Amino acid sequence: TKGMSLVKNNTITSTFSKVLQALSYSVSNAWDESCCGNIPGGVWWSNEQTYKAAASNVGTSAAMCRMYNLSGDKSWLNFALKVYDSIIDVIF
Repeated sequence: TKGMSLVKNNTITSTFSKVLQALSYSVSNAWDESCCGNIPGGVWWSNEQTYKAAASNVGTSAAMCRMYNLSGDKSWLNFALKVYDSIIDVIF
């Protein structure tokens, strides 16, 4: 598919990796364990910190999995699993 051929392009992969890494660092810094459920945690939906939405957390988990796939750095996978556990416990 066209998407896969773009992913095989080293320039696009490198750029995507850099953007995803910056986003991942930003989101991982937004992680908050101050409330919610048996496994406290989650990424707030907005800066107002009124709720932790599925969209902000599912996307975070998926992005962290992608970072792990691109980098092989297991810390990204561990963070993805931490977010996933919080999603299952609180959101669903």
